[in-house]
Amino acid sequence: MSSNNERTVALGNRLKELRNKHNLTITGLAEVLGISHSYVGFLEKGTRKV
Repeated sequence: MSSNNERTVALGNRLKELRNKHNLTITGLAEVLGISHSYVGFLEKGTRKV
């Protein structure tokens, strides 16, 4: 079974993949989601939990 950290990193990688697929910047995605761009960056890097 994967550790929580591995899942967090995998989720971040998937988020970045989908953001790029839809040609969104981190700031653009943050605006759509109603969260800060720094939080999106932390999520993509796997340094913040959801």
